[in-house]
Amino acid sequence: MSENQKTIDFETYRLFAMYADGVLVADIATSFSVTTGTIYKRLNEFPKKYAEAKKQLAKKRNAKYRRIGALAADIQLDTLEHYSALLKSDDTGDKDKQVIRDKLKDISTVGENAERRADLNEGKATDRIVNVGIEPTKEEWEDFWKAQREAGNGLDTESIQT
Repeated sequence: MSENQKTIDFETYRLFAMYADGVLVADIATSFSVTTGTIYKRLNEFPKKYAEAKKQLAKKRNAKYRRIGALAADIQLDTLEHYSALLKSDDTGDKDKQVIRDKLKDISTVGENAERRADLNEGKATDRIVNVGIEPTKEEWEDFWKAQREAGNGLDTESIQT
């Protein structure tokens, strides 16, 4: 029976809605009292609806990443202004100033990572490398592929059980 001939029942609509809202597949399976494999099987029975749900899920996640980036930028600005005043203060010792500088490095990565993740999920380039006419060394290739693996592929691997 083709997808066009099948009718989607209420439970299947609910399943797609939960998936599109970002509910983990393991949690969906628990609420339906089935295994995650059964959930994926039901999702795959309607490929067009599944593709729509994946698209909605990606939109929600990317919006969340963009919001995190914006909030992190606001926090960074407030934090930088606060720490700037502390660094300029005569009351702040050298040891405290070094602690502040170390914290600033950690703070700066939060928003950048969220924005990079959203760019990656949207298929945008996350790094630019100028290497025209230059053959990378073995170590450079290994570093490149390690960075690619660490960046992930934008897929929802948290809800997949092995």
